[in-house]
Amino acid sequence: MSDKKRRQYIREFKKEAVELVTRQNYSIFQAAQSLGINGNMLARWRREYGDRERNAFPGTGHQPGETLS
Repeated sequence: MSDKKRRQYIREFKKEAVELVTRQNYSIFQAAQSLGINGNMLARWRREYGDRERNAFPGTGHQPGETLS
């Protein structure tokens, strides 16, 4: 088994990465390559940002709309 941990990215990094594609007309591949991240991950971030721009990338813990039982 590998002891590698997943890299975690802050909300601002994700937002800026998505904006390279949406506002600066980079392709997902170009933006991902220049940032050193996986293109599939950037494509997912773009979908999340498009679906819930203001509330995208909420982080860990309780997500919006979740209630405690």
